[in-house]
Amino acid sequence: MTDHPVTPAAEPPVSTARVLTTLMVPLFMALLALSVINVALPVIGPALEAGSTGLQWVVSGYALSFGLLLVPSGRLGDATGRKRIFLAGVAVFTAGAVIAGLAQSIEMLNAARVVQGIGSGMLNPQTFGLIQKYFRGAARARAFATMATTVSVATASGPLVGGLLIETLSDDLGWRAMFFVNVPLGVIALVLGQRWLPDDRALPRTDRDGHDVGGSRARAGTLAYLEDDDDTVVPAPAAPPTRPRRLDVDPVGIVLLGAAVLSVMLPFLNRGANPAMWALVPLGVALLGAFAWWERRYERIGRPPLVNPEIFRDPAFRNGMIIVSIYFMGGTSLWIVMPMYLQFHLGYAPIDSALVSLPASICAAVSAQVAGRFVLRLGRRLVIGGFCLTLTALATFILLAGLVESGAVGYLIFMAPAALMGTAQGMTISPNQTLTVRAVDPAYGGVAGSIISLGQRMGTAIGTAVVPGVLFWIVESQDDWLLAFRAALGLIAALAAGALAFSIVDRRREKRCA
Repeated sequence: MTDHPVTPAAEPPVSTARVLTTLMVPLFMALLALSVINVALPVIGPALEAGSTGLQWVVSGYALSFGLLLVPSGRLGDATGRKRIFLAGVAVFTAGAVIAGLAQSIEMLNAARVVQGIGSGMLNPQTFGLIQKYFRGAARARAFATMATTVSVATASGPLVGGLLIETLSDDLGWRAMFFVNVPLGVIALVLGQRWLPDDRALPRTDRDGHDVGGSRARAGTLAYLEDDDDTVVPAPAAPPTRPRRLDVDPVGIVLLGAAVLSVMLPFLNRGANPAMWALVPLGVALLGAFAWWERRYERIGRPPLVNPEIFRDPAFRNGMIIVSIYFMGGTSLWIVMPMYLQFHLGYAPIDSALVSLPASICAAVSAQVAGRFVLRLGRRLVIGGFCLTLTALATFILLAGLVESGAVGYLIFMAPAALMGTAQGMTISPNQTLTVRAVDPAYGGVAGSIISLGQRMGTAIGTAVVPGVLFWIVESQDDWLLAFRAALGLIAALAAGALAFSIVDRRREKRCA
């Protein structure tokens, strides 16, 4: 990776290589902490005398606090400067890691995980926003590809690191070390962030009539997002005379969106809870509608909304959001039902499940880099090809399951379709991010990135509850693990087909705009 200076308006040259390196360190740290949890839970339970409910909240508490902070912190970073919010998020996440490693009870550990979720929710949108601001065209596509590769490496290495720590240090010290390993990474991220991230502090401003400057296309001191095929950026028109004003963070919008996210995600994350809790889901949908109404009203009266409605008026962004949300409902569920089938039914060890998924992570890391070089040339065709490959891989899993079940072939045969799934992932996730945010003004990059991340998190929460739920329902009612496994894979394939359909729709829009 080489330095690629980009000079935003009124700012000195920025080393994008240093910016990207700085952003990837806490991303790796957060994903490593997330991916080791499944390995850690079986030893955390006895160590802290925790039941299933307490252990569930080790995962759920993090997911909820992360989801709740995404959009407000994205808005705050866009409005006041992303560097300081990013550094604050890293510091909070690192503090949570220290508390988690020292936890003496499951309640203390769950509180620490909530703190880590808050930190991750603060820093994640700034990553998107800074990439959106300092990278253009092909450089941005490569940046998102590097982000996808980091995700793949962290996801693959997490279980291996966790297993090695437990094996080397004993159960109790091993799971604590899984959290402590984030501390030096957090310190490195803080040092690099302070030195290498540009100071982008900003004050909200108003015109002479007291209205917020910016609107739909440009803000004072920013660039309008008018990107051409040659990756040039057209400067924003000059802003009217301005004066500082007090920051308006749209508190009503924050409360409405937070309540909606909590209502939708909580029943899916709190599995086995009182069935009455599912009434929260339609309430959450209604709250999302109320949030959308409020944001439009806030915009009409000249106030800066939490989420600028213009973002959703662009069909490229809308379609991209739908695609990524549907994909994460199914794509992440595969790596839950696969270990269940191998371990609960066929009796293999956790390391065997890790071996099956390892080719997916490796191939995703490689294919994301390749896709990053071609996404601007191929557009949605690259994403469509990725979903076609996904469906091929799922069909192969379904066919091979019968051979593995009968003993005709060993379980390692699943590594072949897993490699196809990983290759497809690299062709879909980071290219979709590039194409989705391409239409968004960099001034709203943090909010746009947080919305994409929120769609991923909500899709994951729904999918990882529904798909395994289908598997266990069939096992309990039919006592047929092979049928249950194939049905779960079929549901994942149906979701992938839905994402493919929206990709085709967006490809037609892309052709009309060419």
